Amino acid sequence: MQNSGELIVGSGTAKTEMEADKLALQDLASQIVVEVKSSFVNIAKEDNFNVDEYCESVVKTFSDIQLSNARKFIDPASTNDNKIVYRYITAEDKNRIFAERKTQVLSLVLEGEIAESEDNAVDALRNYYWALMLLKTHPENRTLTYYFNNKERVLNTALVNKIEKIPSDIKIKITSKISSKDSNCFDIVLEASYKGIPADGLLIKYNDGYGWSDFERWTNGKGFINIKKTMLKTMNFIEMKIDCSFANHGFSGEIQQTLGVMKSYEFNNSNKKCEFISKEATEISNAKSIISYETEIPKD
Repeated sequence: MQNSGELIVGSGTAKTEMEADKLALQDLASQIVVEVKSSFVNIAKEDNFNVDEYCESVVKTFSDIQLSNARKFIDPASTNDNKIVYRYITAEDKNRIFAERKTQVLSLVLEGEIAESEDNAVDALRNYYWALMLLKTHPENRTLTYYFNNKERVLNTALVNKIEKIPSDIKIKITSKISSKDSNCFDIVLEASYKGIPADGLLIKYNDGYGWSDFERWTNGKGFINIKKTMLKTMNFIEMKIDCSFANHGFSGEIQQTLGVMKSYEFNNSNKKCEFISKEATEISNAKSIISYETEIPKD
């Protein structure tokens, strides 16, 4: 079987039919992307990829589930230890696959709009970022538009602006800085808010002077940081980063696959600096009054 104007064909050869079928589906995904390769030229340049490298990443965002409706043909020339399998779809099937992805992009944008209207910065960020990443795997990545506040906008540009704007309105402040005579560290409590509302579920990492922590989830907008006293003497502020990708929180396999293989994006306003109002922390002799990380930090 070969590609034609009517059919898009993927092939796989392996010792077992299951292995050959999996290879055929992978090849079919590659052939689908080849059909729309020209649509990714400009966006590949933006990400500093050549178009073939970019298309390879796009191919990996397609799951077997999405291609499960592809028709299957086992070559009669197959033998017991050499199976040849073909998977194929029509041009109409290809358009349906991309139409479903477009629907998912627009659905995420709508969810982001709803969250933003409710001053829910975290849900808005997550949905807008996921929409942007899926959009970058769609042939209409440069031309798809959306109406924000009754004004038509090019979606790719609008989403980038949205994701930059939301973190700029997130305010982080230190609410307490506590020390124990028996400890060589300060326990620092911070609060993050968006338009006066706690930024519940925000993912943040910080630099303690020695290096960066892992991203931690701030429940009800509250974060807890531990910094050594010797290091704090040299610090005027705490450097932090907000995670806009929520890469480990993808609800669907398609989103998780896309976040896993597509190049992640850094946003300038996701970088934060929280200045100390006072360099001195309150000395507390009673160790029981120190924040307990076991009881105060919620577990995911």
